[in-house]
Amino acid sequence: MVRLSLSSDVSSHQNKIKVKINKKFFCIQNIDEPELGLLSLPSLVTLEKYLPIFIFPKTSVDINSIKDEDDPLHISQQRAMSFVNNLFNNYKMLGDVENVVFIGLNNAQKSYLSCFNNSNIITIDDETDIEFILNSINPKKQNIQCRTSELIKGVHQAIHTNSHLEIDEYADDLVINKIQSRKLVVLEDSLECSTIIGLNYASYISCDIEIINKPTISTKEIRHLIYQWKKSKNPNIYFDLSARIFPSVESIDFSQYEIATFFTYGAPYPLILDNIIPFTLVNTNFLPDNFVFNSVINQINKYNNAALIYSPKEFKEEETDFLITELSKKNLYVHPLIDNEATVYNTDCTFLEFPFDLLHICSHGGEVGGYKVIDELEDRNGDKFTVEYDEVSSIHIKGDESKDDKIKVESKVIWRKFNGYYWLSKELKEQNYSHESYTDINNKLGDSITKQKKWINSVDDSASIKCYDGNYQAMISHVAGNHTFPFIFNNSCYSWITIAEGFISTGCSGYIGTLWNIKNRTAVDIAKSFYQDLFTKSISTNLYDSMRKTVIHENDKHIFIYWGLPDSCFYESIEKEPKTIVASKLSMNYGRWTKWLKGGVKSKYKRPVQTLVDWNLKLITKYFHKELISIVKRMGDGY
Repeated sequence: MVRLSLSSDVSSHQNKIKVKINKKFFCIQNIDEPELGLLSLPSLVTLEKYLPIFIFPKTSVDINSIKDEDDPLHISQQRAMSFVNNLFNNYKMLGDVENVVFIGLNNAQKSYLSCFNNSNIITIDDETDIEFILNSINPKKQNIQCRTSELIKGVHQAIHTNSHLEIDEYADDLVINKIQSRKLVVLEDSLECSTIIGLNYASYISCDIEIINKPTISTKEIRHLIYQWKKSKNPNIYFDLSARIFPSVESIDFSQYEIATFFTYGAPYPLILDNIIPFTLVNTNFLPDNFVFNSVINQINKYNNAALIYSPKEFKEEETDFLITELSKKNLYVHPLIDNEATVYNTDCTFLEFPFDLLHICSHGGEVGGYKVIDELEDRNGDKFTVEYDEVSSIHIKGDESKDDKIKVESKVIWRKFNGYYWLSKELKEQNYSHESYTDINNKLGDSITKQKKWINSVDDSASIKCYDGNYQAMISHVAGNHTFPFIFNNSCYSWITIAEGFISTGCSGYIGTLWNIKNRTAVDIAKSFYQDLFTKSISTNLYDSMRKTVIHENDKHIFIYWGLPDSCFYESIEKEPKTIVASKLSMNYGRWTKWLKGGVKSKYKRPVQTLVDWNLKLITKYFHKELISIVKRMGDGY
C-alpha cells in the first residue's frame, strides 16, 4: 500500500517532496556493511535535503532458493520480501528518483530487487566505486582523511565541507566544527548502520552533532532499575542508574541548544538529564531508517484526518471525553474505541486497520501474568534441547459479524534459555547450533505434552495494554491499514519501550510513552494540557511545556519519553469531509483483503485475513454507511 496524501492537490504534494527530499539518490544499504555506507554518505548527501536511505536486513538466501515453509531460512526470506515491498512503495511514493544506489549488497539481497530493474542502478561495492562513480556524479572540492576510530566525525566533517572522505590510520585527530545551530543530534559511538541514519538526519536539519560512548547497561537492566527505584522509593537505585548513563553525556552543554535528539539503543537520557531542554529519541533497534523516513514524509504532507481515542473505561476520571471534544473542533474525524467496544479483538483489528493519524491510549499497562515453561524437544535429527521460556496469552473474542472462529487464543513467547544458555547471549552464539535446530524447536513450542508450566504473576518483557476483556500484547504486523504514519500517545503505565516496539517498527512517526507506573491525576492533566496546544507547537516542545506548566506529583517528574523527531507536528484536516476519507480507506482495506482471499491465500493465512475482511465490513456498515453511499455516487458521477 502506497501511503500518499489523499488531498486532491497531488501535484502540490509532489512539489513539497522535491523541496525537502534528495531525489538524486535512493539508497539501499547492506546492514552488514556500515563502514562502506558511512564512507559513501558524503558523496550522496545534499545539506538540508533528506536522503532516502534504507537498511537491507541480514539475508543469505536468494528469493528463488526456498519454497518450503518448514525450511529454517524461510523466515529470512519472508523478512527480505516484506522489506522490499515496503521499500518499493516508498520509492513509488517519491516519484522521479534519478538513481537507485546499492551499497554493499550481496547477491542474495540483490535477487529480491528486480522491481528496480527499470531504474538507473549504481552499485557501490568498495571505496574505489565511491571515488570513481559517486564522485563523478557529485564532485567534491577537497579530500579529508580520518582514522577508522574517528569515522563518524570524519563523515560529518566531510558532509559539511563538501569533501571526499578517505581512511588513513595515520591521520591527525579530527575536531568537529560547530555549525552554530540551535538543534543537536547525539549519536552513540557505534559503527552500525543506524549511525548512517543519524548522520543523514543531522545533515537534513543542518545541526551540530555530538558523539558519545554507548552506555554498557542493557535496556533490561534499565527497566529493572527504574521499576525497583519507583517500587522501593530508594533514591540510591536512581543514582545507580544515573551513574551508568550520565558519564556518556556529562561533557555536553545542552543549555546552548533549544532541542536535542538522541539516536540510542534505549537509554532514557531525558530522565537522567532532568529534561533540561526538550529531548527526543530515535530507537536504533526499531527500524530507524523507516521511522525517520516516515516522520520526514509526515511533516512534508502536513495532512491529518482521523484520531482514534482508546479506553476500556478503567478510571473514574479520564481525559477521553475532553480529547474527543477538543479534537473534533479541529475538523478531525474522531473515532472512539471506548468501554465495552475496547475488547482485545476490536483493539487488534482497529490498531491494524483503522486509518488513524493519531492514537491516544488511556488504560492500564505494564507487565502481566503468564507461565514459566521448561521443556525438552527434539529437532529433525533427533538431537534433544532443553528450552526455557515465558508464555503470555490473550484471548480474542469476535463480535456478531462472524459465525465461525469466534475465539482466537494468541500467545507471546519470551525466550529465556536454550540448552542452558541465556537467549541471545555470546555463549549461546558460540555453540553454533544449526538454523534447522532453532526452526524445529521453535515450531514445536506449545504443542508438547512434556512441558512443565508454572504460573508467575508478572512476566518480564510482557508489557501490554488493558482491554475491556483482557490484555493486548500489540504483536502487530502493520498499523493504521498502512495508510498513514500515525502519532501515538500511549498514556498507560510502563509504555515507553517494550510495547512501543510494535508501533515504532511498523509505521508510526512519533510515540509518547511512560517510564513507570503513572498516577491517574498526572495522566489526565498532562494529556489535557498537551492536546490543548497540539496544533500550535511541535510535539516535542508541547510535551516539554506540558510537563513544565502542569502540576505533577513528585513521583511523576520526567516520566514521559518521546520517540520522534524535533520538528514533528500535528495538523488539522484540510478536507471538508474527513470522515469520507476514512470511509474510502476502509473500503480499500476491504477490497484488498477480499482480493487476497479470492486469489488463493495459503490456509495458514486465511483465518487472519478473513478476520480483517469481517472487521472492515462490520465497521463500514455500522459507522460509514452514509459516506460509502456518497463515495459510490461520486464514482458514478465520474468524480
